[in-house]
Amino acid sequence: MKEAPENQVLINYLLGICTPKELEYVEQWLSQSSDNVRSLEKVLEELHKSDHAHISKNRVKQEVFRKIDSGYITKPSKGKETISASPKSHLLVKTAVLATAFILAALFTLRLSNTEKSAEIPQATYLQERQLSYGQTSTFRFNDGSIITLNGGSTLRYPEQFDPAKREVYLEGEAFFDIASDKNRPFIVHVGNTTTQVLGTSFNIKAYNNDEMMQVTVVEGKVGVSGRTVYKKENITEPVILKENQWATYHHSGQLLEQGEGNVWEQIAWKDQVLIFNDKPFSDVAKMLERWYGVEIILKGEQLQNTKLKGEHKNMSLERVLESIQFILGIEYTIEERIVTIQAAD
Repeated sequence: MKEAPENQVLINYLLGICTPKELEYVEQWLSQSSDNVRSLEKVLEELHKSDHAHISKNRVKQEVFRKIDSGYITKPSKGKETISASPKSHLLVKTAVLATAFILAALFTLRLSNTEKSAEIPQATYLQERQLSYGQTSTFRFNDGSIITLNGGSTLRYPEQFDPAKREVYLEGEAFFDIASDKNRPFIVHVGNTTTQVLGTSFNIKAYNNDEMMQVTVVEGKVGVSGRTVYKKENITEPVILKENQWATYHHSGQLLEQGEGNVWEQIAWKDQVLIFNDKPFSDVAKMLERWYGVEIILKGEQLQNTKLKGEHKNMSLERVLESIQFILGIEYTIEERIVTIQAAD
């Protein structure tokens, strides 16, 4: 007899996001006993309560019993599945199929009745994904004419076709957006606990998961940025309106930290293969170099980490950049495979 799966595994099964191994384990566990199926139904009921979803059980039952009339059940046979009649398992089949129908109904209802939640947690089935490793950049065009340049270590998720009422994408990392104007369909970028909405403009969003803050920078046009809490799933601030050469910095929680205005070249130069650091601590520069060149950098010494650097490099190799820093600060560095160690010179 298989032991009961962990509660989280059952939740993943209900949401359709468990791994193939988990899927096989849960279904074999369900086939052992109708009590196991009832346990799954209890987890499903708790999931309904947390999501405030509604299920028409009578309608589901009618469809289930119609399928059960065929009297077929899928049973394992030497590691493979075969279809065979099994009157003795009729009750178990009825219960198992009913549970499955409830699962499908729950997912269907959740997707239709709670559009705000589905926007925050996109279903992988419906979204395509563009993911880059550090040291890479990529530019591509949407069907509406919008052009997106994705920076290294970033992921963009988007539908195959935009909704008739809106154009909606999900970003982790950094991207430059040049959005085609469409007054009837706003372009919406979801990043953590912030939402950026535009009709047609160009702007940059930097929001790596391992950074404490995220930043929205506008080059042309106008955007609105709003924050929201993780738990209440609602906006907690009025949208901050940003215009040309303005930026806003947010904590990952969605809290607005700072607004600024001025020359935005430093924030967007990366898309033109220009690396800029203007009076940045060496620790921040090291992080930029890691993402830019796809390496790991080890800084030895607290004083070195806090040293401010200023520089601009276009299409330069990592070695050339390090040589430039070495000339300024007199550092020593070694490169072994993809690991760079930097320390103050003796």
